[in-house]
Amino acid sequence: MAIEVAPQKEEKPLWQTLLFYFSFVLLLLSMILFLALKFYFIKKLDTEIGDIDAQIVKQGQSVEDGKTISNIESDVKAAETKIKDFKTLYQGNLKASKFFQEFEGSIHPKVYFTSLSLNLKSDEPKAVLSGQTESFQSLIQQIEIFQNKTNFIKNFDVSNIGMAGEGGVGFSLTLNLQPAIFK
Repeated sequence: MAIEVAPQKEEKPLWQTLLFYFSFVLLLLSMILFLALKFYFIKKLDTEIGDIDAQIVKQGQSVEDGKTISNIESDVKAAETKIKDFKTLYQGNLKASKFFQEFEGSIHPKVYFTSLSLNLKSDEPKAVLSGQTESFQSLIQQIEIFQNKTNFIKNFDVSNIGMAGEGGVGFSLTLNLQPAIFK
């Protein structure tokens, strides 16, 4: 008689069996959760996001006082450009008001001017004036005022001095001005 030797089955510990089944159930649950997220919740959220985007676009095209929001935006950008252009123009523009204030304070009471030509465009601003006074004495005093008390005049030239109507003295005056007074 022959003896058969059959291998004996080793029994696995209970904790290994439980761990195997727990891991398998956990794998199944995570796959089910992944598929639910991918095919249900994400599609639902994409649809909601699309609806919200459509509402935003629709609201952007809505009419307010006869204009769409995009028209209003373009109007605001055009106004911004105009304001920047004006600011540049204003800051670069020479202001003649300071000249008139200084000039008024340096005129002799008996001298008056009949014409004024103010040139601010050149590198050296100039004022060309024609004037009259009662006497040569007041003209000499006016010249002394320009020589001594003015800080806005670089130099000046008095020409065409002669007798004017009614016993007065007529003259022409060219003032080369400091550019700083127009800033």
